[in-house]
Amino acid sequence: MGSISSHTRPVECVQGKIISKTSAILYTGDTMGVIKVWQISKDSGSGSRWNASLERELDYHRTRINDMIYSDGQLWTGMYALVVK
Repeated sequence: MGSISSHTRPVECVQGKIISKTSAILYTGDTMGVIKVWQISKDSGSGSRWNASLERELDYHRTRINDMIYSDGQLWTGMYALVVK
């Protein structure tokens, strides 16, 4: 269990990609449509501590991101809309 902070709005979804036993990429999407890309790496001095560094920020969405899927080297994002008639 751990935490990383950099978003200014609540995070709605998280997706990850394992690189190796000691590193991964983490994608976090918030309610303002911002995706942050994190490099996660295992601390060599500690058995269970991981370090996160912000690699990139993507702000292509205009509204909240409700879901993300990482597959075949691509990150797919989506927003849900409720239509009431």
